[in-house]
Amino acid sequence: MEFGDSAHRIVAPVGYDADGRPLYCQEATGFARGPLVHRVRPVNDLTARRFGRLVAVRDTGKRVGHDPVWEFACDCGNTVELVGRRLTRYPDRPRSCGCIGAEREAAPKRPRGRPVRDRTGEKFGTLMAIRDTGERRNTSAVWLLRCDCGREVEVPANRLGGQRNCGPGCTA
Repeated sequence: MEFGDSAHRIVAPVGYDADGRPLYCQEATGFARGPLVHRVRPVNDLTARRFGRLVAVRDTGKRVGHDPVWEFACDCGNTVELVGRRLTRYPDRPRSCGCIGAEREAAPKRPRGRPVRDRTGEKFGTLMAIRDTGERRNTSAVWLLRCDCGREVEVPANRLGGQRNCGPGCTA
């Protein structure tokens, strides 16, 4: 059965709508025309295609609007159902079932900022650096310093150059 010119042929119905009318899909040559033709977008077969860690297993038969929902198997072993269009059309598409984010959270955090320069044994006026306390004040490492008078003070690394003694009452 053909309608219009030979470039637009109707193929077998792909399904039926709620009123029982047959739904036809378009051929690669163009849209079919005729009294019973409803324009239905052909389903892009994603079976066995890989998207990051996801591999398309099957079309679930569910639809979100006109878009088919696909079942995907993740490399971690989980399965997830996603709209196929999300994986083929959008740049922020999912690449896993969510296991990538979980792995990032579990990974040890890299220390932020510059590494702390070891100043142990350096002299700043009457003060000598003993050790890094491990604290931070405004992103600056805090050092424990011992004065020649015997007192110990904690000073941020960004203040070491200007610190010459342990403060008021210093006898050194």
